[in-house]
Amino acid sequence: MKIERIETLGEPQIAMLVRIWERSVFETHDFLKVGDYRKFKTMIPTYFEHTDSVIGAYEDSQCVGFAAQKGDNLDMLFVDPDHFGKGIGKKLLSAMETMGVKTLDVNEDNPNARLFYEAMGYRVVRRSAVDDNGNPYPILHMEK
Repeated sequence: MKIERIETLGEPQIAMLVRIWERSVFETHDFLKVGDYRKFKTMIPTYFEHTDSVIGAYEDSQCVGFAAQKGDNLDMLFVDPDHFGKGIGKKLLSAMETMGVKTLDVNEDNPNARLFYEAMGYRVVRRSAVDDNGNPYPILHMEK
């Protein structure tokens, strides 16, 4: 497996990342309402234009996970569920940390993600009752 920066974020690359996001969120975010899931899926492609860098995890030539950062904040980290438990999330997060990531946000209702980040050395520094869009999905703000 190799980690590399995704330099071009054209339609094919964004479609590939959205597929990974969709499969991962479907497996891990059972707290999302169906309508919100659909709304987020349409919003995800626009998030990439606001990031500083996006990296992908590749097995052979297939992207099986990705992470994105804005400044020192991890904006996204998603792994295809067929590849859960293989250390891909750890490798992506470690790579992001070498690029300056020190903070991240995680849904409070996603306990496995919180446990993962805590195992990677992050701690909760504050909680927001709603997400960035004002939806009733509490967010835990973490830092290392």
